[in-house]
Amino acid sequence: MIPIIDTYFYNRSEVEADKNSLYIFTDNTDRTSGRNFIDKNSWYYKKYSRNFKLCYPNQTSAVIRGLNNAYPISTQKEYLAKRREAGRWFDFHFDIFKDIIDEEVNDIITALDSGKYNKLYIPKGGFFNRTISMINEQRTPKIYRYLLNSLNFIYSVANG
Repeated sequence: MIPIIDTYFYNRSEVEADKNSLYIFTDNTDRTSGRNFIDKNSWYYKKYSRNFKLCYPNQTSAVIRGLNNAYPISTQKEYLAKRREAGRWFDFHFDIFKDIIDEEVNDIITALDSGKYNKLYIPKGGFFNRTISMINEQRTPKIYRYLLNSLNFIYSVANG
C-alpha cells in the first residue's frame, strides 16, 4: 500500500531529492510552458520531445515537469497562455483525451508497480475545476467522468 498525499505546492528541488516518492502534476499536451529547460536525459524529455527543447514553468504543479519521479496528467489540451479557453479540453475532444490519459495512466501504473516508490503525491485540490483547465462536471461531463475513473484506478493500484 502506497499512501496518497496531497500537497499544496511542489518545490522542484525537494521533489527531485525525494527519489522514493512519485509525484503527479497537471500538464498540457504541448508539454511545455515556462523557460527553464528540461534535462535531455530525463524519461520525460525522451518520451515527449518533438524536435524542440522542453521547458518547465516557475509556478503551477508543472514546475516538476521533466523530473524522473514526476508524471503528467494532461488536464490542459494545449498551452495557450493568452487564449486559455482555446487550450482547454471539451467533450468533443473526448477520443483524443482518452488516448492521452490512458497512456499517462499506464505510465504512472508502471512506475508505481516498479517498487521504487513508497508515496504518491498529487496536487492539492486535485485535477478538477482548476483555474486553467476548468474540467468539471458541468462544463465537460464526459471528460470529467473519464478522468475521475482514471484517477480512481491509479489510487486503487496505490492502495493495493
